[in-house]
Amino acid sequence: MILQTNHIRSKRSISAGFTLLEVVLAISLIVSLMGSAIWFTRNIASARDKINNKAQEIVSRRSLMRRITKELRCAMSMRRLGLGIAGESDYIAFVTTSLPGRSVWVDRNILDQPVPPETDIQLITYRQAIVEDEEGMEEIVGIERTCQKLLDAPEAEEGENIRVAMLTEKLKYLRLRYFDGESWTKVWTADRGLPLAVEVTIGDEPVYEEEGEAADTETEDTEPEEYLGIASRRLIHLPLSVMKTQGTIIRGGPGGGR
Repeated sequence: MILQTNHIRSKRSISAGFTLLEVVLAISLIVSLMGSAIWFTRNIASARDKINNKAQEIVSRRSLMRRITKELRCAMSMRRLGLGIAGESDYIAFVTTSLPGRSVWVDRNILDQPVPPETDIQLITYRQAIVEDEEGMEEIVGIERTCQKLLDAPEAEEGENIRVAMLTEKLKYLRLRYFDGESWTKVWTADRGLPLAVEVTIGDEPVYEEEGEAADTETEDTEPEEYLGIASRRLIHLPLSVMKTQGTIIRGGPGGGR
């Protein structure tokens, strides 16, 4: 009786265990589930990074265009110093005005240190940031802004009188056109005063001129350059310009676009 009971218990223990095939199938199922979870997590992280990069690029576009627009609309011509707007298709330099910083409006008593004076006139430059690689080839790495507050400095040097700041590395394309009331041009000099409008185009992918194909920067009635990347274009009207339109329509300009 005792032997029969032990035999029945051994059969039950064998039937209650797992066979080698079942163990292998279970391990394979667990490995496949873990692989699927890792693949799904990586895809989610990749999609999140792409969304973050796209969001940062959109923010860079809007903030850069907003900043250029704000400063260009306050541009002015200083014929006494020979300053105004000067630029070509890939850079622009202009004199603009700005409001004092917040520190000027803080209430101070007699014992506080006086606030250093601030100038409201600045010489601003927007251009493509270009560096040379190890082989000596030029590479566009972003868009930078320079600011010179002391306009009557005898020798202005970048890093001392001129501050240089990299605004964004997401955008590497900058193109400008200038409207004089009759036609568009790629070149503008300070002795011409202020243009009626400036067209600014920014993009994410850089464009390099092929060797031997110099751009005709003095061509009038120029058309916007064909750009294959994602570009943002804005037409900025300069309120202080004294030029008048002569029948040419400016899309998006003031007064119904005329």
